[in-house]
Amino acid sequence: MPEQPSEPFDVVIIGGGAAGLTCAIYAGRARWNAVVVEKMMPGGQVALNDVIENYPGFPKGISGLELAQAMHRQAERFGARIKTGEASGVSPKPPFRVQVSGEDVRARSVLLATG
Repeated sequence: MPEQPSEPFDVVIIGGGAAGLTCAIYAGRARWNAVVVEKMMPGGQVALNDVIENYPGFPKGISGLELAQAMHRQAERFGARIKTGEASGVSPKPPFRVQVSGEDVRARSVLLATG
């Protein structure tokens, strides 16, 4: 597993569903230090589907859980940190402070991918 980046992060991504994990993959490829905040589990709602038949690249479909796990692994492979907890507030000026289950997470930017 890659070394965890120190704060402040380049980006805090609020929402760890398909959109948030995709953002984390691209941020990692751009060599940004990224942290994804998800209140449930990485993959979000997609993980609750038995089969997803309309996702590109899977002509026979894929289980939601499999897709969520693959996206989670790929985001971590590119260096994203996954933090489980609920984001409850964002300060209005950089460096931004995002409250995650009572803890401050600092970042240069905040991206909302809450579905």
